[in-house]
Amino acid sequence: MAVIIAVGTVDLHACMTPSPIPPHGVGVVIDASSTVLINGLPACFQGNTILEPLGSPNKITGGCSSVLIGTGSASPISVDISSIATSMTNQAAQASQKAAQDVQEKAKQASEGS
Repeated sequence: MAVIIAVGTVDLHACMTPSPIPPHGVGVVIDASSTVLINGLPACFQGNTILEPLGSPNKITGGCSSVLIGTGSASPISVDISSIATSMTNQAAQASQKAAQDVQEKAKQASEGS
């Protein structure tokens, strides 16, 4: 399941992978519309590709059925994602470290309580 978060500069994707598998992290749409802009940003829609720091790229599988964009597939746009990918990788590593610390802390609390 994916959630698209509309923010002022880009639309971010949050993958809701269930536990215990770690979430893929916040991703970005890399092939949004090159002809349809919303608030100056390319529109994304069902079938677009999302790049996340963990896992392989995936597709948006759902959308709003009452909103139609054009009559066919939008052309891919050219995007340099190297800095975004590096930032996303770093964020994923930090989140993973924090999750490991949280697990260790909870295990410690559980052992002290018994």
